[in-house]
Amino acid sequence: MSTSHQTLDTINLALNSTILPQNTTHPTEFPLNCHDPKTYDKFAGCYFREDITVPLQLVFLACFGLCLILALFACKNLLLSIPKRGHKAFHFKTINLLLFIYLLARVAYFSDAILLASYGWKIPLYVVIILDYASAFLLNTVMVIGAYCWINTILTSSFNNNKKKTNASVCLGLCIMNLIFLGGVIAMSLMKRLKDEDHMPSVKIWSLPNILVFISTSTNELYFVFSCILLINRLARDKRTCSKSAKEGVSLIIAIISFVRAGRNFVAAVHKDVRKDSIVNDDYL
Repeated sequence: MSTSHQTLDTINLALNSTILPQNTTHPTEFPLNCHDPKTYDKFAGCYFREDITVPLQLVFLACFGLCLILALFACKNLLLSIPKRGHKAFHFKTINLLLFIYLLARVAYFSDAILLASYGWKIPLYVVIILDYASAFLLNTVMVIGAYCWINTILTSSFNNNKKKTNASVCLGLCIMNLIFLGGVIAMSLMKRLKDEDHMPSVKIWSLPNILVFISTSTNELYFVFSCILLINRLARDKRTCSKSAKEGVSLIIAIISFVRAGRNFVAAVHKDVRKDSIVNDDYL
């Protein structure tokens, strides 16, 4: 009886080894071998994740600490603004709340590398992508509300109260657009539910989520830059408040921030190429 069992086991083993596909090593075991160009171009985990190598994990650790410190400051400002009342206080609370949520999203995003290095546990890729897009829309909304408050203050001081309704309509429209775009990006990410094991889809710089981020960032930046120009011109009228050199310095900072944020898609496209070369060639420039 035992001999017959051994014979059956031998036959089953032979069938399994010749007919059934063997997959002793999962081809997409994380971390992936992203140093291989073929693997890098094949799997979404290599292309979309930012925490797949030790140097990038160190960068994530530094960003995690910075965002955590900023989140604590934002939480402090939020708590200080709660007792205040009034129309201006409401906007101040909203800005602090959105900044706090934005920084929490960034802390969660950058914590992925820490979890991976410490516990070997990783956040699902689609969640990482949602956190990245959500952060962009949240920051856009913060800038819009801040710009709205600046413009309203300038309109009040210059006795142009009749233009406040237009300013409020523009701000409300941009905020609603950001909310709709955010919901759309989250819905698309949940439907796709990208995982680290998924093969990389055809990557397009102008994919629908990137287009939505570009539209949101560009329109929000234009509104923000407009408010900054009004504010600088208003301060420049009083030489004691804002000197010419200070005006030029602030203008330069605004231009740099606006270019980087509005050109986020172009910067991301260049960054992906540089990142791939760095990972494949071990050149972490």
